Amino acid sequence: MESIVLHNGAIIISSEGSINGNKEPCIFTSNTQGDFLSEYNIPDYFLTHSRHNGVFESLSVSIDNQGIWCANELPLTTDGTEAGYPTTHSPLRLTYYDASTKEATKAFAYELSPLPLPNNSNYDMNGVSDLLAYKDNQFLVVERAFQGKNVVKIFKATIGNTATNILNTDSLNGTNYIPVTKELVFDSGSIESELTNQSIDNIEGITFGETLPNGNRTIIVISDDNFQQYGEQLNQFLLFELIEH
Repeated sequence: MESIVLHNGAIIISSEGSINGNKEPCIFTSNTQGDFLSEYNIPDYFLTHSRHNGVFESLSVSIDNQGIWCANELPLTTDGTEAGYPTTHSPLRLTYYDASTKEATKAFAYELSPLPLPNNSNYDMNGVSDLLAYKDNQFLVVERAFQGKNVVKIFKATIGNTATNILNTDSLNGTNYIPVTKELVFDSGSIESELTNQSIDNIEGITFGETLPNGNRTIIVISDDNFQQYGEQLNQFLLFELIEH
């Protein structure tokens, strides 16, 4: 399991499966007792062209509560490359699923950012670890890079009127399309010195917190410490005030 959201009294869960282990990624629902209820119908290209450990890390309920949004963590093999440096062609698919039919009805390209530093190991990566719909067609998207340490950036992504619906496009390589727009709103480097161990950990969750007395909403992000199986990590929560201009 990767991402969990509540929707109309049920729980929606995303799973990356195990591409190397021939287990397909999926999105499914259960009741609060953990009983399976239903499964979403995933477009075939996610079943045939996903990268191992790079599929459905993110989920967010739509603003109108009629569906969910989900993005793959890494590009499909037929869409682009994993993030490189200093430039990259690494489009992801920001996909909307209707909650009543369990079908994908639209999708838009989200351009993953390049690695923050030159490649320096066999495990340099950047991917979308979660997202949060906060207005109609607007999202806060968490990009988490790892190059010996974590670098976390949050972008405001907007599906504009001219963005191309790529739902029925099998491959984005060599295809003309207009992606969603994105604007950097947070870079972990700006606060690392104030954090425990002066570092940010493996941030993989984002959600709304309480509304402040001034009326501004808050955002909470949380890390995944991988059960400490890769060494000492922090179980880290960060609280932000959402100030809109």
